[in-house]
Amino acid sequence: MRRIGGVVAVVLLLSTQQADAREVYRVGLYQNPPKIFMDARQKPDGFFVTILDAIAKKRDWKLEYSRCSWSECLRQLESGKLDIMPDVAETLPRRERFIFSKEVVLSSWSAVYKVKGSKIESILDLDGKRIAVLKDSIQAFAIKERAEAFGITPRYVRVASFKEGLEGVKTGRAEAILINRFHGERQKKHYGLKKTDILIKPSELKFAYPFGREALAKQIDEELRSLKSDRESVYYTAKEKLLKTLDNHIHLPPWLLWSLGLVIGGFVISLVLMLVFRRMVEARTRELMRTRNNLRYIEQYDKLTHLSNRSFFVHTLEHYVARARQNKERLAVVLLDIDRFKTINDSLGHETGDRVLVTVAQKLIAFVHSRDMLARISSDEYALILSDIESVEEVINTVERIKREIDKPMQLGGHGIYINCSIGISFFPEDSSYHDELLKYADSALDRAKKDNRSSYQFYKADMTRQAFAHMELAVQMRRALENEEFEPHFQMQFDRHSGKLVGMEALIRWKHPQKGMVPPGKFIPFAEETGFILQLDEWMMHRCLRRWKAWQEAGYEPGRLSLNLSPLWLEDEGFIKKVQNALRQAQMGPESLALEVTETQIMKNPDSSIEKLKALADFGIEIAMDDFGTGYSSLAYLKRLPIDKLKIDQSFVRDIPGDQNDEEMVKAIIAMAKSFQLTVIAEGVETREQEAFLLQNGCEQIQGYLHHKPSAAGEVERSLRDLGSGCFV
Repeated sequence: MRRIGGVVAVVLLLSTQQADAREVYRVGLYQNPPKIFMDARQKPDGFFVTILDAIAKKRDWKLEYSRCSWSECLRQLESGKLDIMPDVAETLPRRERFIFSKEVVLSSWSAVYKVKGSKIESILDLDGKRIAVLKDSIQAFAIKERAEAFGITPRYVRVASFKEGLEGVKTGRAEAILINRFHGERQKKHYGLKKTDILIKPSELKFAYPFGREALAKQIDEELRSLKSDRESVYYTAKEKLLKTLDNHIHLPPWLLWSLGLVIGGFVISLVLMLVFRRMVEARTRELMRTRNNLRYIEQYDKLTHLSNRSFFVHTLEHYVARARQNKERLAVVLLDIDRFKTINDSLGHETGDRVLVTVAQKLIAFVHSRDMLARISSDEYALILSDIESVEEVINTVERIKREIDKPMQLGGHGIYINCSIGISFFPEDSSYHDELLKYADSALDRAKKDNRSSYQFYKADMTRQAFAHMELAVQMRRALENEEFEPHFQMQFDRHSGKLVGMEALIRWKHPQKGMVPPGKFIPFAEETGFILQLDEWMMHRCLRRWKAWQEAGYEPGRLSLNLSPLWLEDEGFIKKVQNALRQAQMGPESLALEVTETQIMKNPDSSIEKLKALADFGIEIAMDDFGTGYSSLAYLKRLPIDKLKIDQSFVRDIPGDQNDEEMVKAIIAMAKSFQLTVIAEGVETREQEAFLLQNGCEQIQGYLHHKPSAAGEVERSLRDLGSGCFV
């Protein structure tokens, strides 16, 4: 099925290469006039549309507006069906779902609008009332927070759009609606509503994007900054129009001003008394609010470290488990106990002990992402929730970094204090699907860690602990191997079978262990990727191979172009391009001697950012090759944008040709696509004359595989280069 999908992708790409070359971005549009809406002619309009259209015109983008309700727009954005969603307030929960522009587009505030004649005047009057709120909106979260602070419980009527909420108030389904003032002032007359004095704090409205659109967000931020720096730009004309729209809807009619003038004298004393009374009520309300907030804080947070306490942690863990179950994610519960903390209290005093607890809390905060949670659940015990984890190794890596940080000496009150910690870990869903059992099992693992060997960590399941220690040992051995020069590059030659010339070699890392002999790459490279150690290995390989290449060139050999495999982590490293340039400079090599191989899967993890980095490398003169082509599911739009020079046909398609019809069609399609884009195509894993003949017959002229050369150490390769003489294949 995977291969059929690859064939379809290639065929579709060939059929669309003549299409509109402009970038196409899909924009969510919900009815929230005058900020964003579809007008009577079914055309996008509003402040955000004006700004976005101006940016798209300058960037030569094509925007496709997709009308949807607020909640549906957010779902489509999260799934990647939309590229941009305007008019979104940034909140902590939303940061887990989307990325946001750094530039604020507009500040907005909301108010409660009531049915005329209703007795809703202040926040306290909302107790027990039916209030329409937009589902998943910043207003819904804000009013709920305000209500809890005042100890009231409104009955929330959650609606998918402001129109549905306004209709709900009109028909009696709700008694009031919380809505942004821009929209509220436009609609209050039509729906017979009146604005109250209940205002919700201003929110900063931005553009939101799905993960993977970081480059797009950066481009729009640049354009926004440019527009906001020019007082004559469309940004300010659109904003002025927006504010005029609001002014036009909130001016007072002349007869009302005349009436107010007649009665103002008679009510002046009443107004003064009302003001005094109101201030008394407000002062009392603030006092009650402070008291309630203090009680709420005491109930949920630890007074010393300001972390969540045990009860709040248990309550939150239950929600985390429910979310992980719904999203089919993994999470880990980590309990950390300071070893021999009583000794610190007894010998140095409780004040120093408290400072140790605070310092440990501050150290742990650095390891907690926005999606995770940290709490102090007893005197010297902390708890973490690590959510949405991909592997046990990810947790091991985090725990080991925590231990290294905790083990560092502290200087407190003139004392050099050394502490250690024991850690217990349980996993959802492997150990249990219930939050209380996960906490109990992590505590059981912690007890075992303290009894067996203090200053260690244990998993609830013993086999996971054994796996963790095996990984720890492997990590130590790999670092030692790098120091002791146990790693060495091997090279596999690549030939142009039409001319018979050597065109280059792919460098492959090998580990020659002093006791175990050659360690298979599959045993250590995946672990190096998971721990990040691959970055050190790759950088070492780059410097070592470039120096070897320079030596061969100075000796009169023609080794062609050096191909290095690029780890996915390099594409996340902001300093990666400079490191490549420095390596070339130190080896006194030109960029034309180097090729970097990337896979489809690597690029599609963060396509916009990856393409930006690869373009910079290509502009510098380095060849970019797509490795294992055909095995991933690249977006056709991205494939057209990639700055690649060469496609490598994956050996899984070469293995069964000729003979396997699916593989034959796939290989033919890849070659045809490469030719249409004027790309070089090379097949890897070629082991038989029949495979080579099929590839040559269908236009693939570059070959790599055991048929002509197996990966070899530098000494053997140098002898082969000497045998090749002029570089021609014999």
